[in-house]
Amino acid sequence: EWKWPRRRYVNERPAEYSFAMDVLAQTCPDTVLDVGPGETAWPRILENCGFRVTAVDRVEGYWQRYLNRHYFVRIADITTPNAFAGRRFGAITCISTLEHIDDFDTAVAHMLNLLVPGGTLICTFPYCHDTYVSNAYDHPDCSMRIKPRYLCRIFSRKQVDQWCRQHKVRLISEAHWRIFEGALWQHGARIYPIERVRSDQVHHLGGFAFQKAK
Repeated sequence: EWKWPRRRYVNERPAEYSFAMDVLAQTCPDTVLDVGPGETAWPRILENCGFRVTAVDRVEGYWQRYLNRHYFVRIADITTPNAFAGRRFGAITCISTLEHIDDFDTAVAHMLNLLVPGGTLICTFPYCHDTYVSNAYDHPDCSMRIKPRYLCRIFSRKQVDQWCRQHKVRLISEAHWRIFEGALWQHGARIYPIERVRSDQVHHLGGFAFQKAK
């Protein structure tokens, strides 16, 4: 008798993809740049929805072996935008990627510069309204037994507000989810199902859509 293989844990992607899709359905961009898809099918899903998609990821320092079986991913570093000279996009998605980038402020600036006027940047990342953590994996209360070799930031409202002020963009949508039993990202056991909550409730993940001025 055939049996299902042992299930991996259910991660936060369903919530993140749902948030991003809601924003894309409301804004209907023609072209989408996806930054950091890794090995996921997210760029293919976007293409199947009718968007013209370009996908980019950085391999060095993150992947020992890299292959995306679902979509052609161009190897590029979003913090060095020379590879995108002359290109502009109606929307950019950055799903659970920004927290792993060393120079995240430069990444945000370059992504916003790559948008057409009125374009939308959609980001999801570990988030706590009042607390910024430079690397969640180094936090003494982190519950992970095996720590990844790359960093994972927890962003706060301070960074979100700073991006809006510095780049004169407007926050048009946001969402928050509770994923762990503890206070911060990777603190305590995961909860199932994850809960969408208000910003004044305990939360671990945020979704944010920034609109560039027209």
